[in-house]
Amino acid sequence: LPREVFNITIGDIARMHGQRAKDIPIYRQHSIAALRSGWESLGAFAHRLEAMKRAGKLYYPNVAPKARDPEWRPPVPSSWWLRWVHSLVRTILSIPEESIYAPERVAHELRRELYMTTVNSRRLPELPIDMEKALGSPEWLARAQPLLWSGAVSAWWHNDEPDNLLIALNGEMNVAVFEASDTDLISGSRGPISKDRYFDLDGFHPDEPDSEWVRNNPWIEKFPYIHVKLKPGMGIVVPSRAYHAIWSEDADRLLLNSFMFPKYKAMEQSPASNFSFFGRGMQPDIYMALFHLKMASIARLWETRRLGGFFEMVKLESL
Repeated sequence: LPREVFNITIGDIARMHGQRAKDIPIYRQHSIAALRSGWESLGAFAHRLEAMKRAGKLYYPNVAPKARDPEWRPPVPSSWWLRWVHSLVRTILSIPEESIYAPERVAHELRRELYMTTVNSRRLPELPIDMEKALGSPEWLARAQPLLWSGAVSAWWHNDEPDNLLIALNGEMNVAVFEASDTDLISGSRGPISKDRYFDLDGFHPDEPDSEWVRNNPWIEKFPYIHVKLKPGMGIVVPSRAYHAIWSEDADRLLLNSFMFPKYKAMEQSPASNFSFFGRGMQPDIYMALFHLKMASIARLWETRRLGGFFEMVKLESL
């Protein structure tokens, strides 16, 4: 990747696109599931992000067990109406003044949700990211889906179907990855999203090796994992279906997450395919044929008509 994509912020990217930034959608944590409130323009988001950054309101030490600055406290909200509403609710419900529901804490957590965003880099024509070219255009690769993630985030264990390349563009972030061969032994669930599959990694944090959860779950010591701190220019490959988590204290961190979708049956002979979603026998042939047809159709719609809006879950847009 060219050096100009590193150590840049969302504000820098918006300025690259000038007036066009007001027409580029950027998706929040709940994205399309939140209807109109789930997205806004790149230009509007960048303006709001930089204003809040100048006000010192976008640092989130609570997402990491070992905070960089544990003495930091959320500032009081500047909106008088928010303080008034909170005071009224606190009085009615007899909530102690010093509690997790203090106005500054409530506003702080709401801001964190609002500043966790993602956008497919294909919507950013002035940002020189061509992942297929950067990867050397390997024969097995059908298409990469490069997503930019911003915002402070706490560890959330899950796995993804395609192989995944994580590259830090701005700020620092921690990443932990288990072996793909251990996924089905740990749970096999995509993450803490299915009521039908037991998933207990939520209580595990690599920064807390002596936590109560670790003491109560000694089985976790049998499963090796990699834990790295990514700085701009550094990256890590997350294999298909490998459990991983990312956490960062800073709302202006920028992560490039590139999902690598292989061509139909191209990975079946790969030595790494034994535990891959795309490995031989892992999925029925008819399912994989329809899956690849869908992804190829989505790509064609973008390349020929610039039509998007196709999401995995609620915020991962494929183009």
